[in-house]
Parts: sequence; structure tokens; C-alpha cells
Amino acid sequence: MTNDEKLDLIIEKITRMESNFEERMGKFEEKQENFEDFEVKLEEQQDKLENINSKTETIFKQTAKLTEFRTEVNEKLDNIQNSIDFLTQKEAVNEREIYNLKQQYKFLIHEKKEDKSFE
Repeated sequence: MTNDEKLDLIIEKITRMESNFEERMGKFEEKQENFEDFEVKLEEQQDKLENINSKTETIFKQTAKLTEFRTEVNEKLDNIQNSIDFLTQKEAVNEREIYNLKQQYKFLIHEKKEDKSFE
């Protein structure tokens, strides 16, 4: 093999290597673009996750406030119920006393009538 043939072979191999290198470089750039797209999507997902976490935190705070409010309302309703029970009981006692007073009044009036009839 002559030097020219050897040189042609070397040039041919170098040309194939360059072509192969350019092809691999193209694939590498494509993968790099895919990776960059993935990074962008990952950042978007992280933003969404932070937003969800923020909303969850807000929900927890509101739930705590509502629970506290519910407890206060239940305590007030219990107090109101106790007052109603007391007033109902007191009304029954008062009605009984009024009834007894009326009975005594009727008895006194009846006695006065009887006293007048004996005169």
C-alpha cells in the first residue's frame, strides 16, 4: 500500500469519525434540550407543590379557627340550654306557688262567706 493510499484511508477514517462525532454531538444536544425541558417542567411542578403547601397551610389555620369557634359556640349553647332549663324549672315553681296562693285565696273568700252567713 502506498503512502497516498494510506493517507486516503486515514482521511476516510477521520471523515467517518467526524461524521460519527457530529451525529453523537447532535444526539447529545438533543438529550441536553430534553434535560432542559425536564428541568423547566420540574420547576413548574415545584411551584405547584409550593402553592399546594401554602393552600394546605391556610386550610389548616382556617380549620383550627373553625374548631375553636365551634367549641365556643357549643359552650354558649350549653349555657343557653342551662338557662332555659333553669327558667323552665323556675316557671314551674312559680306556677305552683301561684296555684297555691289562688287556692288559699279561694279558701279565705269561702271562709269569709261562711262567716257572714253565721252573723
